[in-house]
Amino acid sequence: MNKIKSSAEEGSSVDYQSLSRVLKSPEVLLPLVNKLQTRYPNFDYKNFNNRLIIQRVTFLRDGKQGGTKLLDISYRDRDPKRIQYVLDETAKYYLEYMDQERLKVSKQSIDFIDQQMPQLQQKVDKLQQELQMLRVQYNFNQPELRSRSLSDQLDILTNRRLEVQAQLAESRLQYESYKKRSLTGDNRWIVDISPKSYENLISKVNEIDSQLALSSTQFYENSLPIQSLREKQQSLRDLMKKEADAVLLQMQSQLKQLEARERLITNSQNLLQAKITQMPTAQHRYDDIQLKLELAKDTLKLFLEKQKTLQLDAGQIDGSWQIISKPELVTNENGDLNPVTEKPTRRHLAIAIVISTLLGIAIGFLVEVLNTVFHTPEEIKSATKRPLLGVIPIAKAMKIKSRRGERKGFPLNSLA
Repeated sequence: MNKIKSSAEEGSSVDYQSLSRVLKSPEVLLPLVNKLQTRYPNFDYKNFNNRLIIQRVTFLRDGKQGGTKLLDISYRDRDPKRIQYVLDETAKYYLEYMDQERLKVSKQSIDFIDQQMPQLQQKVDKLQQELQMLRVQYNFNQPELRSRSLSDQLDILTNRRLEVQAQLAESRLQYESYKKRSLTGDNRWIVDISPKSYENLISKVNEIDSQLALSSTQFYENSLPIQSLREKQQSLRDLMKKEADAVLLQMQSQLKQLEARERLITNSQNLLQAKITQMPTAQHRYDDIQLKLELAKDTLKLFLEKQKTLQLDAGQIDGSWQIISKPELVTNENGDLNPVTEKPTRRHLAIAIVISTLLGIAIGFLVEVLNTVFHTPEEIKSATKRPLLGVIPIAKAMKIKSRRGERKGFPLNSLA
């Protein structure tokens, strides 16, 4: 008897009935049978399969039968040496078989992982490239931070635009006012622009005006002193007008600069607003790519870990099964081997056939003896051993019944 422990993990479910059938299947046992035939040439698979018993070791717990992860393998035969040899070879073969199966499964798993690894790596690289392109396109590392930064920039530009608009409105109003005064000949407003620059010119104009007012009381308008003062007054006024035109031109240039600045800020606002509008779409794409990238990385990491584990297991095969009880012959209390009796199945079958045949013959004779009905004149002549005096012809009605299969016998006492 030999007990082999399976390597199933705790909590795993194993179909032991199917496992027993697999272990006794021709595909599994034929190599072992061929090996056993080198010592026992008459050894065949059919007898080996019938005599080999594989059962799961069970136990009772709380009145219920529970299963273990142990298999009990036994073999019946009349030759004790052959039993011991067969059990030893079976134990070795099953251990080698399970090691080979484990290596086969490990190799298949490793090959599958090796096939999937390049695809997973390409997927990770592609997603990383898409993520980098998205970052370059929208100029961000983290969409949330970028959205917050764009909103802050938009607020700053909005405030700056309001300031420029206020300054532009004030400058326009001032320019229109000064221009209107210049058209009327009043250019004294240039003092408001730069008092230090035009204070001396205004003083001279005021001085000439005072002299002209005083001289007009003493001299005629066409007198030389008055004419001289008028010329000086006109010269100062021309100079003042020239300066006023220069100031107005400068103010007009400043207005254009403010308008250009406003347009620039407005364009910047529009660009920022467009980027802010695109951020939800970019955020969605970023999250989607990021999620796929994380899943691909996790899968790649899992495959790498599984690959290392399988390679380590393949290099350290110590047997997924273990023999916990060496093969030995079953003995009784006195230490004697338990006899093995074969069931005489063929003998019993032959006896049953003979008895059935005899019983059938006996039943036939019995039916023949109990049957007292004669169906033909020949049967009457044979039974009575006497000559027939005559035969009653069959009536038409009897003929019809005969065609229907209803044959009526003639009792012995119906003939004279």
